[in-house]
Amino acid sequence: MTVTEARGRTFEHLFLPSLNRGIFPAQMADDPVFSSNARRAVSQLLPDLPLKERGRPEERYLFAQLMASAPAVTLSYQRVDADGKEMNPSVFLERLHLEGCLSWIREEEVPETSSERHALVDTGPDLFEARSDRLARPSLEHAVIEGLGGRSPGFYSAVARLIGPQAKHLGAVLEELDSPAPRRDLGPFLGSVGVRPPKTIWVSFLNALVDCPWKAFLEKELGLEAPPEAAFSEEGLVGAVVGSVVHEVLERVVVDRGVAPGTTIDEARRHPAVRVPRPTISELQELIAEVAQQKAVEQGIPALGPAVAAFALQFLQRARELAWAHDEAYVVGVETIGQAEVRWLPAEAEHEIGTQVHFRADRIDRPAGGEHLLLLDYKTGVPATVGSQLAIARGKLLQGVAYALGGGEGSVGQYVVLKDIKKPLIDINEKLASGVIEPARAIFGSLAEGVFFPRLSSPDGQGKGPSCGWCPLKSACLYGDSGVGQRMADAFGALNEDAPLRLMWELPKKKVAKAKRIKAEAKA
Repeated sequence: MTVTEARGRTFEHLFLPSLNRGIFPAQMADDPVFSSNARRAVSQLLPDLPLKERGRPEERYLFAQLMASAPAVTLSYQRVDADGKEMNPSVFLERLHLEGCLSWIREEEVPETSSERHALVDTGPDLFEARSDRLARPSLEHAVIEGLGGRSPGFYSAVARLIGPQAKHLGAVLEELDSPAPRRDLGPFLGSVGVRPPKTIWVSFLNALVDCPWKAFLEKELGLEAPPEAAFSEEGLVGAVVGSVVHEVLERVVVDRGVAPGTTIDEARRHPAVRVPRPTISELQELIAEVAQQKAVEQGIPALGPAVAAFALQFLQRARELAWAHDEAYVVGVETIGQAEVRWLPAEAEHEIGTQVHFRADRIDRPAGGEHLLLLDYKTGVPATVGSQLAIARGKLLQGVAYALGGGEGSVGQYVVLKDIKKPLIDINEKLASGVIEPARAIFGSLAEGVFFPRLSSPDGQGKGPSCGWCPLKSACLYGDSGVGQRMADAFGALNEDAPLRLMWELPKKKVAKAKRIKAEAKA
């Protein structure tokens, strides 16, 4: 019997299985042919046309009916799917659990073949004997009727009586996961967390912040790690293990020639350049085999050591050609630490301020006979898909910007892209780096407000975020809910045009004309 078939019936004991998030209540996807925006536009002419925002209240009311249809109710949710991946319980079940209204069935009472976890509903004493309808109801039913019906005061009153003052904080989380009405603001699950900026700001954190603030918050602030299955994806393998192998091999090639690792940028400027000849293929293969096996063991995948080495060799063969263009390099630093002052104009301020940004350069060269430094950053991915000027205006290539601004007069930051692309070397000089002033206002301004929103869609609320497809932490955000993108677009659209949060949200759609104006202003 389906839940809709059970509507309006009564039972002695009701069993509700598969109470999982995304199943009940169902995850509402947008119609690719007739979108929600188009449906809203004609809803007054066609009042019976289904709308996404109407679906959740209907399921909430149906759940309340089912809970009141029997004196005993057993709820269950599936713990793992067919592939062994952990599944989350329904927000309805989570709400009841946080209210303290569930008695979990002991594991030994559940059949061994069952992949679901079961709970009996504990109705508890009645709390609302004085209701105007004069019906004696268990406290659980009152909480469900009040909370799921959208009457927050009654819900919080019932929950407070059940589990104490902490219910107010738990209720705020539940309001985000299961809001009675469509929301147009930013809640905690959309990044309004109020975290203060870190005392030391690394450019790698700023790069992550531009890509997806929520992912940067989860990784850098909370230290959240990807679930095990994400590490075995192609993106996880290439991006993490192989990337670390490539960097360590290139570092050891230079260190073995006498360049000290981990020095400061000031020490590198004073250091005499060390001639480092281009490594041979056999030298690289020997280093790769050793480093790849070591990294694979550290990651708990020792059997994949040879595969990691094979992946890394492809990148290192290109590094051998690109980073040693003249058969030799004159190196003054490797894994060198420095800092750059990034100038920006805070909201409603008259004068620019400077923020110190720390960086770590993969390698620093001083070309033969030259005085200026060349700071290299190896990339196994593609740092930008547009021209350098537009990319900087959109908050990209910040590592190169920091190199150019922090390396001293005449310094150049250079990306050495190890993928097979037409333009594998991207140079950022001080002139290009000056274009960072406007994106810096968006980045540092939103960071100061403690908002780390998930970049789940384009700025107009349509499509999906640029990094969502391969993000290993998508299970820790609202990815997949097509209504969230429009909610964020509405929330940011209501802000002033020069508000840092709105500027941060709109960074990916900066136009070439904006970048040209920055260039003209810099010349003036």
